[in-house]
Amino acid sequence: MFDLATAPHVLIAGSTGQGKSVAINTIITSLLYKKHPAEMKLVLMDPQITELGLYRPISNHFLASLNDSDSVVTTGLDALNTLSALNREIDTRHQLLSMVNVRHIKDYNKLFVNRQLNLEHGHRYMPYIVVVIDSYSALALGYETEMTDALTKIVEGGRAVGVPLIITTKRPSSDIISSKMKSYIPT
Repeated sequence: MFDLATAPHVLIAGSTGQGKSVAINTIITSLLYKKHPAEMKLVLMDPQITELGLYRPISNHFLASLNDSDSVVTTGLDALNTLSALNREIDTRHQLLSMVNVRHIKDYNKLFVNRQLNLEHGHRYMPYIVVVIDSYSALALGYETEMTDALTKIVEGGRAVGVPLIITTKRPSSDIISSKMKSYIPT
């Protein structure tokens, strides 16, 4: 067991039957047991629908999704739109942290809970947003460049503002996961 905040981005790779889905489900389940819905939201992406679709019943509590969309993202275009929205949220969160001169979401939320931030200035409690992508290569098919750009921005800026990424793929080669993106994924 480990604190996901200390290793905010995780790459799980291996061939079929090696336990990638078991690892993801174990991580998600432990997060659900540990965190309250106000403290954490999940963004789930699964092009095969089979692995992460079982979390749909908790969509009103734990799953974050775009307006009028399914709680589990299953297509490349929806994934790209979701990642773009996450990048906008990351930018907003960085601005909120800089307004109060803190460097990490834990410090910001501590100020918020202690009522030291003004709601009229846009301050709000920030839950962690855990992005889980199963079978990344299948999801990115046809949108490789755009997905790589969006994910690179998430792994570069998501650590401080509470947006960890957990991604699985059968082949972690450089044509699937760029070397720049790998350099920001410590686990």
